[in-house]
Amino acid sequence: MEKLLSKVDTDGRVKLVKPIRWTQQFYMPLVQRRPTKLRDDDSSIRITNSPGSVVSLFDLCLTFIAENADAIESLEDFPDQLGKRLWDKCVELEVLLRPGKITSEVLDLFCTAYPDFVLPQCQLRSLHLLNNYEDEFKVMFKTVRVLDLGRCKLGDRHDLLPSLRHFCNLQYLSLASNSISSAGVRLLSGLADRTSPRFPKLLHIDLTDNPTITHGAIKRYIMEQIESLFYVTLSYDDSSTASAADALFKPTFTRRTFKVQNNPLEQMSTTKDECWASILIQQWTKRVEDKLSAKRAERIVSSRQFYDRPSQPAIRKPLGLLSANSNTSTITYERQISPPALKKRKNNPVPKDTVFGNDEEADLLALYKR
Repeated sequence: MEKLLSKVDTDGRVKLVKPIRWTQQFYMPLVQRRPTKLRDDDSSIRITNSPGSVVSLFDLCLTFIAENADAIESLEDFPDQLGKRLWDKCVELEVLLRPGKITSEVLDLFCTAYPDFVLPQCQLRSLHLLNNYEDEFKVMFKTVRVLDLGRCKLGDRHDLLPSLRHFCNLQYLSLASNSISSAGVRLLSGLADRTSPRFPKLLHIDLTDNPTITHGAIKRYIMEQIESLFYVTLSYDDSSTASAADALFKPTFTRRTFKVQNNPLEQMSTTKDECWASILIQQWTKRVEDKLSAKRAERIVSSRQFYDRPSQPAIRKPLGLLSANSNTSTITYERQISPPALKKRKNNPVPKDTVFGNDEEADLLALYKR
């Protein structure tokens, strides 16, 4: 027989009650994630007090803010450490996984508050990734300083080309092996506009392995219109073409005889994972690759059903790999800064009747006495 506990009511009467017995483990929910349209599914996440672990109040607040990041007005003047914790939580909860207006607004919020940490440098090799997250990359490219888009096969009509000249912090740009012609270079530079200068901080541009770009387009749209540009890297198949380019680019740009030191485009492979957005871009890449794999599998199944026989999938090269020409040579041209013109000193005119003797010092003294 269970023991009864005595309980005194407010009227002063004693009442016998049974003790509470738990038949199973009890977990107290601390916060429940509300459904959000930023996720692919409608599943909710519950953070509970499991045995042996306690969720701190800071983590609960951080989770709530990350789930409602689209409601934040500004993160300016917030400490970098707090911004990094909030960014990591948004990436962990996959708040920025799906492309769309809300994702772009949240990215713009972080890029405005922390321009030196979100994406100071970026290297992309996949055109599918760039096309699926084009608006999101345009937001983050506003703060990028080093951008390597080599082997993306952008072509002459990609929407990103005319947007590149408006990125105010861009200093190093690589468009190597992108099938760009003179028309693409013209679209990249755009028409002359003094109100909004193009590439205000660009120092180095790499246009190697784009054989359809003419020397005249390089000089007219790149060298003459981008005033801040200091280095231009091109590639040629033969020495005669390079000699003709040397003669055309002079005297503004001349061939550089030695390699450019501390080029950030060459050091990209060792420093590209230091930014905040590196893990986010990996999530985007995996999502795009999964979609491409699913589409390829559907094509294989449909082709088998149509022809009633197994079909061999086409062997494709990995994204970003092109056949390299061993005879191609790379040349970097450097802008020549002319020395400032020396002001002519006004000297006293020498009288015509002055006769100089053998003593030059005496003649000069006599000249200054006049």
